[in-house]
Amino acid sequence: MEQSGEVTLRDLVHYLLVPARCGIYLSRDDLARIGRRLGAPPAPVSRGLMLEHLFRAAGRDGRVVELIDALTERVSAWQARYDDWGARYPSWTESWQRWRRGSDHLRRRLDEMRDEAVALAQAHPPVG
Repeated sequence: MEQSGEVTLRDLVHYLLVPARCGIYLSRDDLARIGRRLGAPPAPVSRGLMLEHLFRAAGRDGRVVELIDALTERVSAWQARYDDWGARYPSWTESWQRWRRGSDHLRRRLDEMRDEAVALAQAHPPVG
């Protein structure tokens, strides 16, 4: 995902759904678990629509930081898996390192998004 210019929700969703770009795979089960955790029950739709719905619901409900934290947890789980596979299958280390680099980039992006979401929440606290 390019950092220059404005990133749309559609850009973000597309990036997160292509493992070769973001370094992890988000399954329907992963997205459903995250949705239940955020109080947004899963719908029988594509992963793209599920993820878009999660971002929209989190934004509406003021839970964007929680969504980003849940996605970061998935990144951590994949990174632990890559590290384990690298140790168990040394001949594939270069491949796991490539996936790890993708997930490292995603993690940095999620950290930036989280910082922005926290700043926005502090600048515009909920009314009521």
